[in-house]
Parts: sequence; C-alpha cells; structure tokens
Amino acid sequence: MIIGVKYRDQDSGDLTFGWFRYRRDEAGPTSSYALGEWMYHPIPNEPIRAGLPPDLPEPSFAWTEEGLQVSWPESARMLILEMTSSLMPPVRWTPVASGGSTVITLPLDAEEQGSIFFRLVAPAP
Repeated sequence: MIIGVKYRDQDSGDLTFGWFRYRRDEAGPTSSYALGEWMYHPIPNEPIRAGLPPDLPEPSFAWTEEGLQVSWPESARMLILEMTSSLMPPVRWTPVASGGSTVITLPLDAEEQGSIFFRLVAPAP
C-alpha cells in the first residue's frame, strides 16, 4: 500500500510532497502493515511520483578562468553538491562547501586534474 502525503510549511507556504509504502508479510485480514520505504521531494512545490525517487536536477559545468564552475537551479538550493575522485567501491563522497549558493567555482586546472565525479543529493530529513 502506498500513501501520498503533503506538508505545508507554515512560514513560507511551500508544499513538500512524499510517499510511504507499507507492506505486510501475509495477506490475511489480521496481519498488520509495516513501513517498508518512504521518500520525499527535497525541492518545495515539486511533485513526486508514487513509489519512485524524486526527479532532481543535474548540475551544469563550465570552465572559467578561475576554474571549474558547477551550478544548478536556484529552486534546488537545498541540495548538496558532493564530489569524489573514484567510483570504485567503497566510494567516498565529500560535500563541496557552497555557502548556500547554487553556483560554485572550484579552483581546478583542467590539464592537471584526474577524474572528478559530482552528484547532487538531498539533505537528510
């Protein structure tokens, strides 16, 4: 059973959408449900599909004189940019300090760097 939820922030009026999936081991009328999974959309006022993770924006990249510029939409300002130099297990993602901005310039030299991987993640609720 999937139950959709929405929460309205009293201060901003923004809506947050999410869902809960409940399961039970047996189909009998006396067996109880247990919470199996849940998810919310970290971007206010954005819908989420029942039972699926939210669609999050992908970061954009551009080389500037100062280094590599990484940006993402202002509406997704609560997302956290993380980076790693290898996708071989165990992958260790490191948060990139953004100061609350959605445009970050990393002082990297394109010719001297090895591989760097980035991802945007939602903060823990």
